[in-house]
Amino acid sequence: MDVNEEEGIYNLHIKNVNFQDEGEFQCQVGPSMNHTPIRAGAQLRILIPPDYLTVNGLGQASTMEVSENVTVRLSCQAVGSKPAAQLKWYKNSIEVPKGICSFIFHNMGYIYSEYY
Repeated sequence: MDVNEEEGIYNLHIKNVNFQDEGEFQCQVGPSMNHTPIRAGAQLRILIPPDYLTVNGLGQASTMEVSENVTVRLSCQAVGSKPAAQLKWYKNSIEVPKGICSFIFHNMGYIYSEYY
């Protein structure tokens, strides 16, 4: 904590923030004679990117080969993000409209989206 009592500065520094640091922090003045304490609070929310992202469990830049005129379901999975990742599908660098891809659901830290 950085303290400069003459200027009334009391700064809290949290180094190497991690998930356990998330929560409400409060600064308090007082109490002094005949006065109740004055408090100000701030919520610290930790943002965590996904650990990994896969399509049908395949690694990055993998190729899936299928025969013509068959039905294929592509499942995208993002693992470990906080808040939940916002998944979108792209075909040839153009976003696929939401009515074509469907189904985003959460299951124990896993986020899924399917395209079919």
